[in-house]
Amino acid sequence: MKYVRIEFAGYDFVGANSGNEVNALSLGGVGNGTTLDHIQVSYGQDDSFEFFGGTVNASNLISFAAEDDNFDFDNGYTGTITCALSLADYRSAHTVSGGSPDSNGIELDNNAGGTSTSLITNPVINNLTIIGAKNGLAGQGLAYENAIHIRRHGKLTLNDAVVTGYPVGIKVEGTGSELSSASNLNSIFVHGFGTSVTGTGTAGIPAANLLTGTLASVWGMSQPFFNEGPWNVSPRNCGNFQELGQNMTSQFRNKT
Repeated sequence: MKYVRIEFAGYDFVGANSGNEVNALSLGGVGNGTTLDHIQVSYGQDDSFEFFGGTVNASNLISFAAEDDNFDFDNGYTGTITCALSLADYRSAHTVSGGSPDSNGIELDNNAGGTSTSLITNPVINNLTIIGAKNGLAGQGLAYENAIHIRRHGKLTLNDAVVTGYPVGIKVEGTGSELSSASNLNSIFVHGFGTSVTGTGTAGIPAANLLTGTLASVWGMSQPFFNEGPWNVSPRNCGNFQELGQNMTSQFRNKT
């Protein structure tokens, strides 16, 4: 699959947070003989991309305005994602679990029970940009949860990443869960409205790379927030997102 756009897809066919989810692009046990490159998912009603196990690699992915998670990994997925962008539209709908927001940039589990297995979910993500809301006030950033949520015995290897505009930047939760020591921690830059990072493996990220505050940090980008005017994600433009983003903005701005 190369140069594909998926729009207004995805569905939870039993009820909110039932776990019976049809994501915009679901990948079940897909191997690394498959090519996934330059794929954009917009306004998915559940997760944009979900990797259920497998070893497939992917490059140049955009998740725009997901109702639930932008990227979801579980059941032993161990492939590599190179050059990925998650971009929020805070006027779109968002899932709620137990009365609290449940939309994440990345959600990562080893499995639903959080058990240790011989094969552990551990994607490698190189060159990742997660852009949430500019402002953490009600109606914007508070509609979201974590930019990256690693839980249930899952692991993530992360290199060259910028995340901003979520209440929590990176949250590692539960026994066995970790931001892998194989990550290039010096290349990870994290902002959270309330918390930048918490949990196993995050302590090694340099303090200078961690910020909190009501306004999201732009990390060298002139205006990366979809809802705040002309959009520009440079210098995080690894997949020619800028050209794609101009088309995306013109198509969707009037729909929100």
